[in-house]
Formats: sequence, C-alpha cells, structure tokens
Amino acid sequence: MRLHNRMVKATFWNDTELIRQFSRDQRLFYLGLIQLADDSGCLENDPWAFKIHLCPLEDDITIDILEHWTRRLINAGKAIPYSSRNKQCLFLANFAKHQPIKNPAPPEVPLPEWIEWVPYPSNHRTGHYEIDNENIPEPYTSLTPVLRAPDDVLPTEPNQEPNGMEPNHGACAPEVAPNGAEGAKKKPARKPKPAEGHAEDFEAFWAVYPLKKGKQEALLSYRRLIKAGADPAAIFSGAENYAAECQLTGREKRFIAHAKTFLNGRRYEDYQEPPDPADFAPQVRPRAGPRVSNAHAAIDEAVAKIERGESYFGN
Repeated sequence: MRLHNRMVKATFWNDTELIRQFSRDQRLFYLGLIQLADDSGCLENDPWAFKIHLCPLEDDITIDILEHWTRRLINAGKAIPYSSRNKQCLFLANFAKHQPIKNPAPPEVPLPEWIEWVPYPSNHRTGHYEIDNENIPEPYTSLTPVLRAPDDVLPTEPNQEPNGMEPNHGACAPEVAPNGAEGAKKKPARKPKPAEGHAEDFEAFWAVYPLKKGKQEALLSYRRLIKAGADPAAIFSGAENYAAECQLTGREKRFIAHAKTFLNGRRYEDYQEPPDPADFAPQVRPRAGPRVSNAHAAIDEAVAKIERGESYFGN
C-alpha cells in the first residue's frame, strides 16, 4: 500500500453530506483513503497500514479509532467492503467523483467481481475500469465479523476540536442512510447477480485452447462475450477445432493466436467445423521429364544443318 500523488477536487471540502456526517479528522481520514486507493478506487482494509501511512505520529489516533472511522464510512455507503484472494478490501464508492483519472493504471489490489479492468488494445498498460453498479452486493455479504459488528461508541476519542466542540462522531451525530436520506429506506430489489462469467465454461475452453498464455485477459474477454450473448458451446467448439487444426498442421506456438485475440475477434465462429485432413495434405506435383537447355538445342540444330549441307547462317 502506498500513497499516490493525486489532486483531489476542491468540491471535496464543501460536500455538505460529508460535513454533516463526519468530523474534520474523519474527513481527513477519508481523503487519505482516496490517496491510498488504486486507480480503481480499491484498497486493502488494513487499519495498521492506515495508521502507518496517514497518522504515524498522532498518538491520540489509535487503531481502534481508525477501525471505528472505517465502519462509519461503510455504514454511510462511502466504502463498500469485499473479499478477494483471501484479502479484505474496500471500494470507495465516490472515488471517481472526488478523484477523476484520465488514464488509469492496471490494478494492484484484487478487484471485486463487479469491477473489471479493460486494457486498451493498443497499449495493455493503460485502459479503463467498468463498474457493474447493478451487481454491487447489498447487504454486504462479504463483511468480516469485525466489520459486521454494530458501530459501537468509540472508547477513546482524539483531542477536542477548536472552540471546545466535541468531534462529530457517531455518539453526537445520528447515522444517515447510505444515500444521505434520514432513516433506513428499503431499496428496490436488485437484479440477480449473474454467474461469474460462466467460470466452468471458461475453464473448459481454456483446457482445450492450444496456447496457454494470458489467462486473466482471456477471462475478461470471455466474460464480455457471454455478457453480449455469445454461446459458450460455440466458443468451446471453435477452440477445440482450432486446436485440432494447429496440431494437424504442426503450427509453431509463435504463430498461434493468443486466446484473448481469438475471442475478441470472434474467430471461434470460423472454426465451427472440424478441420478436414485432406485440406492440409501436402500436394505432390508430377515430376517433369528431363529438360534440355536452350544452348544444347541450338547446337544440335546447327550440327543437323551442316550435315544436310545447309548454310548455318541462312537458308
């Protein structure tokens, strides 16, 4: 985890929703999380790292306080917790609002299944993030027991703020629903979450594909195809027939298309029929009879004329 050198929009400081719900120190903590997050808006939920990076010398801001502030951000819908690759992480829901990035970098933190990194074809080091807002989990099913616990009263607060006012923590300010509305409102049911890109179908495709390179990029391309309505059986059949053709022709690996290219170009549609060995059998050309050079033919003709008493230089 590292701090990123970023410029945050000035509107961050006059966001009335933040001012109503969070104290000055809590807003500074939230700003620090924005700087710690990847270009995806995701970061590992590690209070010890938060302490080291954001407030290493502030003895009055403890790990317990940082955990409390993190829960408040979650309860307010500012941060969405998730689990990925055995790591507990956070997605900052308003990251793009406060920190727009023109050319984001690939992720360093594992992404949740509802965020996808899509590299540009011309340069895989740059791309963009696609967020499937319809399938962000709610309620948060991946919460750890600590994060699932209620927002208890903070045991020890930092020093009082100027003018003798107490910091605006949960004990002093009412909790606000994630969308800023007072009270908890029942949200409409979300669409059922789709399967994770038909993971079993992709693994079957990957097992038969002849070149095992770029699996993660191929998976992203596969998911996009399925989302667009492609038939998994047709993709599998195309990959199987393409592999058979490569084996039949003895094609070198350097001339085999990467799986991502095979999928993005929908080349599987060209391989719905098994290859015919006759189409690739070497053609045997009949051997021609002995060839006589033009020079030899001219000599033979000249000798024949002389023997007949004819002039070699004319009729």
